[in-house]
Parts: sequence; C-alpha cells; structure tokens
Amino acid sequence: MAAIKGPAPQTYDGTNLRVAIVHARWNLSIINPLVDGAKEKLLECGVKETNIVVDTVPGSWELPTAVQRIFAASQIQSSSSGPTISAGDLLSSSTSDITSLNSSPSTADGPFDAIIAIGVLIKGETMHFEYIADSVSHGLMRVQLDTGIPVIFGVLTVLTEEQAQARAAVEMGAKRKLWAAAFLRMKNGQYEADKTRLMLIPNIEEWSHVQEFYQTEDGDGGYIAVMVNPTGSTGYGQDFTDRIQNEWGGRPYEDLERCWEHIRANMPDVDVDNGVALGASYGGYMINWIQGHPLGRKFKALVCHDGVFSTVNQWSTEELFFPIREFGGPIWERRETYEKWDPSRFTDKWQTPMLVIHNELDYRLPISEGLAMFNVLQARKIPSRFVMFPDENHDRSMDGRPGRKARPFVSITTNAIKRSSW
Repeated sequence: MAAIKGPAPQTYDGTNLRVAIVHARWNLSIINPLVDGAKEKLLECGVKETNIVVDTVPGSWELPTAVQRIFAASQIQSSSSGPTISAGDLLSSSTSDITSLNSSPSTADGPFDAIIAIGVLIKGETMHFEYIADSVSHGLMRVQLDTGIPVIFGVLTVLTEEQAQARAAVEMGAKRKLWAAAFLRMKNGQYEADKTRLMLIPNIEEWSHVQEFYQTEDGDGGYIAVMVNPTGSTGYGQDFTDRIQNEWGGRPYEDLERCWEHIRANMPDVDVDNGVALGASYGGYMINWIQGHPLGRKFKALVCHDGVFSTVNQWSTEELFFPIREFGGPIWERRETYEKWDPSRFTDKWQTPMLVIHNELDYRLPISEGLAMFNVLQARKIPSRFVMFPDENHDRSMDGRPGRKARPFVSITTNAIKRSSW
C-alpha cells in the first residue's frame, strides 16, 4: 500500500474542469488551511485558477443550500448565450456572502464538475452539534444525489478545538488534498487496473447509525469503504431499531451477509476476495461474531476496536443498562440469551488474521475483553497483533487522536493481503 490515508496516488488531468469550493466562515483559523490545501491540489492537477470559484457562508449549517445554489447558477450560465463570464459575475445575483472570487473570465463554460464543501463543527455542551452534523451531512448528500455531480464532504466533526487544529495542521495536509483528489478521480474515471478491495464497516453502536466515523482515513491504498447500518440502527423507524434486542448476532449478522453477497453480485469492480472488515464497540462485537461464523472466512483480515469478547463478561461494565436492556434482563434470569450470542463460544472456528485494538481507560468494555481476544488468537496461532492505548477511553473508539485509527488499520490490511509474517 502506497499511502497512509486515502486512495493510492494517481495522476489526474483537471485542465478543463470547473470546481467550486464553498466554505463556512466560522472557525476561519482552521478553515483557511483546509481551503488552501484543496486549492493547492486542484492546481497541481491542472485545474486553472480561473476555473476555481470560492464561495463562503456564515456557518456549516448553510453549506447544503449554498452548494445547491452555486451549482444551479453555473447551470444557468452554461445555458446562456454570449461570452463566458467571470466567477464574480456568475454569482452576482446570489444572496450568499462571497468574499473570494476570481475576477478573470473562466476558461470553461459548462456547469461545475464538482463542489467541495468545507466546514468545522466542534462539539459543545448541548445537542446542537449532533443536530447540525447530521443535517449537514444528509443535506450535502441530497444535493449530490439530486444533481449527479460529486459533492465532496470536507466538514470536520470533532470533539475539541485541539482535534480540529491537528486536522488542519500542515502535517495533516493529506486530508484536505484528498478532498480535491476524490472528485478528480471520479471525473477522470481513473481507477486502478486491479479491483478495489472491500473494506466492510458494520455500525459502531446499536441504537445509532453510521455517519462520518471512519471518514476517508480508511479509504487507503485502493479500498472502498462500505459502511452498513444493519438491524438495530436508527433512521429506519423504531421497530427496526428495537429488533436488535435479544438478536445481537442474529438479524444484524444476516444483514451483513446479504450486504456482502450484494456487493459480490452487483459490484464487479470490488475485490471481495481480498477484503477486510473492521468495527468498534458493537461493531467490534460483530467482528468477533463474524470471526466465529462463515462470513469471517470471506475476509483476509479483521479489525476489532474496543469490542465484546464475551457477552457474559458484560457484567464487568460500568453501564449495566446495556446488557439488561439488550438481553432482556440480568444474567441470572437470562443466561441462555447471554450465552446464545456470546462470541467466545465460537473461538474454535476463529482462523482469520486479526488486529485487536483496545483502550486501557475503557470502562464500558474493559481491556480484559481485548486481552482475551488476543490470547485466543495467539493460542490458536492465528496471525494477530494487539494495540493498546493507555490514555484513551471507550469514546476514543469513536474518534481518537489523529492517526490512532488509520495507521493500525493500514498495518493489518497490508500484512494480511501480502501474507507477511508478524
């Protein structure tokens, strides 16, 4: 694998392409380096500076509307007769707040080939962050689906200002350049000669849904990340969410099997024979469940981050609400259900190479869960590694410091695919 993050390096031709960058003005000290990095990559790939339009809006909430309007304006321009007008003239009638537009005439006269939306959302003390992040991500996806053009999601969703600053730093420049490279790759239709390997990501937590958890960090070296919301996820009605109770390794596992089969049957460019599956928290439970069942034999490697080794052991958690709710009562009343969905019952079938990541300050799923997984893997002589972060808790399976997710995942997939000895 050639890169730590993002697709393998390729050469793109952006000579005749037009691109809009729409960014929020909130948190400009973080936004500006992100915008500059995206523009730098576009220029590197031959996009003319006169064909790059930069539009700003007050905050990330306004991004979907601004993206929709700027594309509509470019469509109107492309259908008008007469000379091609400048970017400033293009949006002169717009009510959006444009502060950085090129005054030179554009050298392309079609609508925008892609739009990069950049913003920063930092979690505060209320639910405001969750509502905005969810709405913006869905809004930008809706614009992309409605228009048929790439709308690149360049919105950082972080827990602290320090995380945002780290992701905007020069040494993290690959992330912002990836936003530009992503659209160029789509517009050029340039994909690797060999198939793109599958990276299957089950939902992180029951009673939630996949959003921006892994981002582009897992699209490494020719992988396509397929993020699945199986039974138990939110967003599809309360009945769908509740159906995971007493069914932890049942309906959700069947959904993942169907997903894998759908990819194999309908996505010929995806290499399902050299894929990897990874998950954290409940997703980590599912990785262990997969390891002991037939689906586990269809992956070259598995990655479990802060996952469940034994459902019986969940009574060591600081949050007893979870096992009581999910398995219908305490262990002395529902032992049969606890044991039915216990991944440790199927360790005799474990055989796929695996990376175990666990955080020592995780009290929802104590580190003994990760150590037990690793001990089984080693005792069975299954290629495996264990990574422990002594200063991280369970929440860090959801975000983590820059590089603490991507690099171990890259290591496991690299070694598994190349069949290196560990």
